[in-house]
Amino acid sequence: MNKLFILEGQSEGLLAVLQNDNSGKCPFFDAIHTEQLNKDHTFEFSVPANHAAAAHVKENNLVVFKDEDGEYLLFQIYKTEEEHNGLELVTRAYAEHSFFEMNDDIIEDLRTVNGTASDAMDDALSKSRFKKGIVADLGLRTTNFYYESAVSSIQKIIQTWGGELKKRVTFDGNKITG
Repeated sequence: MNKLFILEGQSEGLLAVLQNDNSGKCPFFDAIHTEQLNKDHTFEFSVPANHAAAAHVKENNLVVFKDEDGEYLLFQIYKTEEEHNGLELVTRAYAEHSFFEMNDDIIEDLRTVNGTASDAMDDALSKSRFKKGIVADLGLRTTNFYYESAVSSIQKIIQTWGGELKKRVTFDGNKITG
């Protein structure tokens, strides 16, 4: 990854572009992208604290970048720390994939009976702003979601039907489009 886009947390409007080249944009370093299959998905990075763009690297703002497959990923910063790395004061940001905002999207009572994983994904995402992408045909199964989060429901789909979850967003360089 050679470019990070920082977006305002509520409006999702572009605030800054962080880039590691000679463009004069704010550089970033010590970037660590961690993804555990069907589990945790985090991102950490640092910026020079005295750069003007560092003011946008703060809690609740969003970070977008392309992964190794060329797909855009969306993270929300949940914590920042200022530290001295021996050379300069830096801001360290800790972010979690936006998928986990669906921990607050509670499904009260939905059942997928003798249905497909795609049918179940429709149910699991029904209370969220997210949409399903391509869902493989993994046969017919039955499950239910009863007072649990959309994240928990998606994990239940993976346990019931199998498969692998791939999280992504569409981004046009200025705003999230899907």
